[in-house]
Amino acid sequence: MRVPQLLATVASEILAYLAKVPAMLEWVHVGRTSVLMDTTKAKRELGSRPAFTSAPTLAALADSL
Repeated sequence: MRVPQLLATVASEILAYLAKVPAMLEWVHVGRTSVLMDTTKAKRELGSRPAFTSAPTLAALADSL
């Protein structure tokens, strides 16, 4: 089921002003904002490598909205 864009936009704007938001509702806001994470420290100190790159992650997010 797809949510109409106007409804998602309004919901996201409202969520941005709330102090506490249930985690499930945060995804409405995440889909409308840019998220950038620097994994340098995790790579350097933990030897960690991302399981997913940004392109497939963004595609999966877009498909889910």
